[in-house]
Amino acid sequence: ACATCGPGSCCGGGRWWFSAEYLLWWREGSNVPPLVTTAPSGTNPALGAPGTTILYGNEKLAEHARSGARIGFGRWFDACQSFGFEGRYVAMGDANTRFLVDSSTFPVLGLPFFDAATGQQDAFVVARDTGDPTRSGGVIVTTSSDVNVWDLAFRKRLWGCGPRRVDFLVGYQASRIDNDILIANSTTVTDGVSEPTGRRDNRFDRFATRNEFHGVVVGLSSYCCRGPYSIRLRGSIAFGSMDQLVAIRGQTTTFVPPDSTDTVNEGLYAQSTNVGTFAREEFAVIPEFGAQVVWNLSCRLDLSLGYSLLYWSDIVQAGDQIDTSVNLNDPATFTGSTARPVFRFNSNGYFVHGLSAGLSFKF
Repeated sequence: ACATCGPGSCCGGGRWWFSAEYLLWWREGSNVPPLVTTAPSGTNPALGAPGTTILYGNEKLAEHARSGARIGFGRWFDACQSFGFEGRYVAMGDANTRFLVDSSTFPVLGLPFFDAATGQQDAFVVARDTGDPTRSGGVIVTTSSDVNVWDLAFRKRLWGCGPRRVDFLVGYQASRIDNDILIANSTTVTDGVSEPTGRRDNRFDRFATRNEFHGVVVGLSSYCCRGPYSIRLRGSIAFGSMDQLVAIRGQTTTFVPPDSTDTVNEGLYAQSTNVGTFAREEFAVIPEFGAQVVWNLSCRLDLSLGYSLLYWSDIVQAGDQIDTSVNLNDPATFTGSTARPVFRFNSNGYFVHGLSAGLSFKF
């Protein structure tokens, strides 16, 4: 018998359903090493030097709540709603950050690194107001992060029918997490003997990552309804292949008056020893939990408030791929550990979680 769960009951409705939700979700921040420093006039803005202050980095970025959307749809194949399918798509949107500083605010600016040749902390000087040469300049650092998830699954009733039921889910899930960091600086010699006045260097380092997952998802979905109100719970785990890609690029363009211009495909943290595109495939699992409180506005329209949590067991993020140990000498002279920076896959777990509010329509 299925009269209590057919169309028209408080927990029933039509065979088709469609839902749209607003998301306010937080995501795992990206670890970023110290990338911009300042120091007192006349000193080197190297890490550990007296008076050196970190202006950017040495922290996790993009951890603030961001808006997103989740769209769902599905259909029951029978009037008893015992077997059907559903699909979902989650878009968290871009989480972008931007940091900008120049010598008008901090007369001494640097990009810190560990000198692999000398074994000492050092800094590439972007701006300084004393010494030879004096420089003016600025640094901009931008980051972006994007998360998308989609799945398609069959639903089969395991237990219950009317106000209480549990369904089994099995299907396909895919996701993609992109992450990017760009470090750009421009420096101009304002007065120099060792370097000509008017020399200008424009430099950038870019680290970008992509994590693309494809796998099988299994789980349980349940609800309990009492009158116009119900509680829905969902738990699942996806397991499959995670394709990870890291792209590292750099470029420096130097202008020397009156008309000499030279460009090399290296920055500071992106050198000939680590630039390129690197890919690998890893096994990954993605557990998910969700809970909703639902108000049945009518037999066909529901209002929901909920919480969701997703976790990826293994992804690469851009900030983790930056090697701040650098050797600025001729690569032909590198031996062993002095060949820096180098590329190594650095991965970790990643989670997103947050609140949702939405409407569901059955027809």
